[in-house]
Order: sequence, then C-alpha cells, then structure tokens
Amino acid sequence: MNTYYISDFHAYHKNIIMYCNRKFTDVDSMNRFIIESHNSVVTSEDKVIFGGDFAFAAFSVQQEFFKCLNAKEIICIKGNHDRSAKTLLKIGFKEVYDKYEDDKVIVRHKPEDFTTAELASRKYCLYGHVHDKFYEKATPYMFNICVEPLNYIPRTLEQLKELYGK
Repeated sequence: MNTYYISDFHAYHKNIIMYCNRKFTDVDSMNRFIIESHNSVVTSEDKVIFGGDFAFAAFSVQQEFFKCLNAKEIICIKGNHDRSAKTLLKIGFKEVYDKYEDDKVIVRHKPEDFTTAELASRKYCLYGHVHDKFYEKATPYMFNICVEPLNYIPRTLEQLKELYGK
C-alpha cells in the first residue's frame, strides 16, 4: 500500500477554472480529468491524504464523485470550503481532521496554520489552499500539495521530495 497526498480538487467549482487558470473549458472536463489523474496512480489498495476543499456541489453529487476515486481509504484534512466533518464522513472519507500527522509528515489545509514547533519538527509539512501559488514563508520542509503544481496527480512523499528537489 502506498500513501499519496493531494489537495484542493474544487470539483464542480466553475469559478476555480478562471481563478487558477486551470486548463479546462468547463467543470465536466475538469472533474473527469481529476478522476482520471487520480486513478492513474492510486489503486484500490492505496491510502490518500486529501488536504481539503473537495467539491462545490450537493451532497449526493459529492458522494458520487467520491465513489469514482480509487483508494482503500481517503483521509480528509478539512478545508475552508468543505462541509462539516460529519458530512465529509457521509460522503465517504474514512476520517476527517483539522490536521493529520504521522512519523514523517504533518498535513494542514492552510500553510499559515503550522505552528513554530511543527515547522521545527523536521517532519515534512504538506499544505493546500494556495493553489498555483507558493507560501512565501515556506521552509525547506514545506510542500504545496494542491492539484495545480502536482499536475492533478497524487504523489507519494518520495515523489514530492523529488518534485521539490529535496
């Protein structure tokens, strides 16, 4: 089982295409590309840590979108545009947190929410929220996991380290 990281799908969010210069003409093509990109690397045996801001749609639509994504389990770090943790669990996420932490990484939705102690921990601090921008106060251990810099492909920690030259 591999663990992958990605954030900020904003599925069904028409305006995100313009705001972030996403390469799509409409939400349907964006949503299809997100699902195809996700499923091109994530298998039914893998774990995904999703950094927040899942979808802008009715509950049942979000649930159907979620069902299209490969993974044994998907853990969500609640983003500023996400619904309640209870709703995210009903959509299909295995667990929902404000912060995820294990022995190698700390994942938060917003980069400015990392504490001084977390930044000094020498763990990799993974964040979303900023889309195609990079956090101006980022340390060498901070990686943007939004879809835009990852070309919509979930990445393992080793792949992120390679991508960001660490």
